[in-house]
Amino acid sequence: MVRCAKVTGMNIIISPLDAAMLDEAAAMEKICFSVPWSRGMLEQELGDEQSLWLGATDREGRLLGYVGCRCVLDECSIMNITVLPELRRRGIASKLLNCLFERLEDISNVYLEVRESNIPAQRLYWTFGFRPCGKRRSYYQKPDEDAVIMVKRM
Repeated sequence: MVRCAKVTGMNIIISPLDAAMLDEAAAMEKICFSVPWSRGMLEQELGDEQSLWLGATDREGRLLGYVGCRCVLDECSIMNITVLPELRRRGIASKLLNCLFERLEDISNVYLEVRESNIPAQRLYWTFGFRPCGKRRSYYQKPDEDAVIMVKRM
């Protein structure tokens, strides 16, 4: 267990995402993304030694959100971050990102992609020091949309 933190009226526990959470994570993918990762894809990421995945759970063990990244040499890419829609804007994503950054060692840059229309997420990333550094044309599907590439200099 990484930490227990109070988040807007609820206690959450941030810990490494593990195999016991995969079914909930896969279900959350289907709720939160138009092109969700499969359970198998998530499982493969958990088994990758270059990946770090953290989950936020409530006191009953229900998965509320998660973040995952892959680090190679001194760079890291956030592969996915999500929180259940009904619990967004309550500080859970911020706690996940804080815990993730605390665990990254010898990293110079952290990258992520975000939908161009996802202004709330871009605002969150700005508060963590991410800045736009490029675009990926038609990166997202359903609907087709460009991604803004953002980087945080560590």
